[in-house]
Amino acid sequence: MDEITFELAPAGGGYADDLTQIRIEVNGTDLIDLVRQAELPSARADEEEELAGTYMGLVPGYIRMDLAGQFLGGSGTWL
Repeated sequence: MDEITFELAPAGGGYADDLTQIRIEVNGTDLIDLVRQAELPSARADEEEELAGTYMGLVPGYIRMDLAGQFLGGSGTWL
């Protein structure tokens, strides 16, 4: 069975020190790394490899939905 974990962590990078993100891991691998792997072939073909996987986690306060309900299958989710 696959395992998904959520962690509240600093945004890092060039973002403000007090900005946090919700990091998502699938089977111990950061979701952003998985997305980068999927995007790399297309990014390489476009000669823009550096763009693959340039995301951060979900930022609390900017998200306008019930995250727990969304990921746990609650009613009324729109994604």
